[in-house]
Amino acid sequence: MDLEVRKKERGVDAERYGCVPFVSSPGFNPGWWDDPGLYGDGSICFEARLGGVEVARARLEETVDLSAYTTAPTLGDAVLQIEFFEVAEGRRGEGIGRELINRLVVMYPNRRLVALSQNAGADKFWGKLGWRRHEHPEEPDWHPLYVQPAQRFPG
Repeated sequence: MDLEVRKKERGVDAERYGCVPFVSSPGFNPGWWDDPGLYGDGSICFEARLGGVEVARARLEETVDLSAYTTAPTLGDAVLQIEFFEVAEGRRGEGIGRELINRLVVMYPNRRLVALSQNAGADKFWGKLGWRRHEHPEEPDWHPLYVQPAQRFPG
């Protein structure tokens, strides 16, 4: 797949909480991408394009607290959380999400990626990648945590 992945940088003159790295676009959840208050100093954003058309987005966070998930491995500074991850509506099921995750794994070889799943569709996606699911031990309604396997190489 000829997926072009671009890191979205905040300009040096951009206001800390006044910068939105993504433009509003049909096919993407505006509540995830259009609020400048969601982008802090530890946010790392990526867009993925096929044939020049944006088909996926990802926002990673370097500051992560997983202490509530007591069955998850202790990852310390090696953890990188996928805060938001979305493939454009109409492009789901084509392998774009898997390919973008594989690219992120290659970009961050010394980090372990984690994601809090938002719904059953996301549960299925992370499970198909072979990521291990961890439930919150005291709050069954909390989103499950998925952790990238150690030594996971794309393929």
